[in-house]
Amino acid sequence: MYENFFAARGELRRQTEASRTWPTKRSVWREHTHTTQFLINPESISSGYATISGKDALHITTVLRLKENDWLMLTDGKGNRWKAEITKITRGLVLAKLVLKSQPSLKTTDITLALAMIKQERFEWALEKSVELGCRKIIPVASERSLPKPSSPKFKRWQKIVEEAQKQCGTAFSTLLEIPTSFGDLLKNSGSFENKILFWEGENSTGLQKCSLQPSSTLIIIGPEGGFTAEEIKLTKELGIATAGLGPLILRVETAAIAAISLVQYRLGYFDETPQKDI
Repeated sequence: MYENFFAARGELRRQTEASRTWPTKRSVWREHTHTTQFLINPESISSGYATISGKDALHITTVLRLKENDWLMLTDGKGNRWKAEITKITRGLVLAKLVLKSQPSLKTTDITLALAMIKQERFEWALEKSVELGCRKIIPVASERSLPKPSSPKFKRWQKIVEEAQKQCGTAFSTLLEIPTSFGDLLKNSGSFENKILFWEGENSTGLQKCSLQPSSTLIIIGPEGGFTAEEIKLTKELGIATAGLGPLILRVETAAIAAISLVQYRLGYFDETPQKDI
């Protein structure tokens, strides 16, 4: 009886495997082409064609294994985005024809995140998610209770994380990762921002809904694990920078950063825009 049972089960499994069609790597990629976008230098565009070189050309040819007549999404990082057809591949170079240009977003926001440096893994997670939420600039900040400024190799790693996040989310705008600065210098150089808000756990009387936001450049400041010192908060208020809380609970630094960006973007109408499509 048991032999017949196992024989029947084996035959059923063989029939199921035989009837199943397994997709190739290339067909899987084609279903997810919209997630692959490359940043190009505006100077590489000439007569409706873009030349892609370096590591991006290598990624296109050896990782994605794209060929002539395949399609890409390209952006110049300044709000322009194209659907492009590969017309020629040579050693280290990919030439693509800019076939169709997408319509620019009607509601663009200009948000800068000034984030106190925390433990590496959590800081890098915050970097990635900040890009995905549309931050145009990220400034690592050294405050009284933050971690020290990073080494050169670590900063290069951060830049790579930002670049990869831009590719993944398909933004048409580049995110600039600035070199780390001190908290004092950050505040002194914040005069160009129309909106300036420091979020901290000690602010119990003011939430974001009480802050006046103009549809212009916005600076969001998030502190370290130990919070800002009394002296730092005093300096912030003396310079006329608004302070706000993020609800009744104590949030981790990276959670606070994402919550603050999301709330500000919502107030500015960023999430009212329909998702951009691959044209």
